[in-house]
Amino acid sequence: QRRPLCRNVHAVLWSERANLTFRSFPHAHPYFGHSGLVSTRPKAEWKRLVGLNRSKWVHTDSTVAALPVTELVPPSLDWFVLDVEGAEMAVLDHFPWDAVRPRVWTIETNKLDRRQLSALMARHGYSCFAFDAINTVCTSCVQQLTARSERVCL
Repeated sequence: QRRPLCRNVHAVLWSERANLTFRSFPHAHPYFGHSGLVSTRPKAEWKRLVGLNRSKWVHTDSTVAALPVTELVPPSLDWFVLDVEGAEMAVLDHFPWDAVRPRVWTIETNKLDRRQLSALMARHGYSCFAFDAINTVCTSCVQQLTARSERVCL
């Protein structure tokens, strides 16, 4: 509604069509932000998170339909926001770079190594900067960006 020229797509991305298990914690749970696809985290990490899930805390496992990014977005787009609760590098490692070319990315990076992300993005023609404590912005544009850029890559 607030972005009439934008098409927002909330979806589960995967390398192929699949039904996957998504584990979620309630909003009030201290690990709410750690909800995610079961297959993208080591079993030991889930055991630790679920082990903290005592008494009133309950997690929910749901089956979700996942699609390849090429079925969800056009080959070129202005802005891609990637926030997949710690699985960002897994998505980017398998991203179809030859088929989809966002001009600007906003990537949640508070659960991963920003240097590793910047190196991967540089291999695909992007420059990155830390926008804030949680997100990194990457662009394929040649213009210099700052954290306060209002008009990126016009």
